[in-house]
Parts: sequence; structure tokens; C-alpha cells
Amino acid sequence: MYTLERIPIAKSMPKGDPDDLSLRKIERNVLIPELMREVASKNQCKDVTKDFFDCAKDNGILIAPKCIDKRDKLTDCMTYWLNNKEFKEEITAKYLKDRSEYRKTGISNRPSKRMHSGTHN
Repeated sequence: MYTLERIPIAKSMPKGDPDDLSLRKIERNVLIPELMREVASKNQCKDVTKDFFDCAKDNGILIAPKCIDKRDKLTDCMTYWLNNKEFKEEITAKYLKDRSEYRKTGISNRPSKRMHSGTHN
């Protein structure tokens, strides 16, 4: 007769060297630009983002003709910050710091996207 022994499952720690400063392709081409867009829209372009979304909310289906100037201002602001080398270096440094901390502790500084998706309980 066979018996199954309970095998303890070790809590896995994050993989990777906390002191590694290299970026994988997905970090460089996807995650860093995503963080740049998020930070720029919430901080650097906060006012124009709010103006555009208020205009869109107020005009509904007429968003295209009514909000074109606000859309252009938002596009210009975001383009400026997404092409700003100092801003990219700042966001990359923050990302690497957060990633290093995660690799050391297993605790993420970023809130789960699931919490903002409306699918959580």
C-alpha cells in the first residue's frame, strides 16, 4: 500500500540578484514606458489630463470636435515627458530601486492592478 507524505512547501522568494542593474527587454521596452506614462499623466500632465477627461465626460459622443484642443495639449505634454531623457533616467532609477527592494524582501511597492480593475471583492 502506498502512503502519501505531506511535503512542506517552502514559500518561494523572488528570484534575481538585488544588486543587478541590468534591464530585461520587457522592462526596458514595456514596463519603464508604462511607468513613465503613469507618472507623467498623474504628475507632470495632471492639469491637462483632468481638463481633457472633464471635457470628454461633459461632451460624450461629441468628444472629437469639442475636445480636440484639450486632446492636443494632452498629447503634447505626454510626448514631451515621454521623450525627456532625464525623466526616463529618473523613472528607471526608481524602478531599479523598487525591483531591488522586492528581490531582497519579496514585498512589492506597487499596488496590484487587480485592485484597480474592479474585479476584486
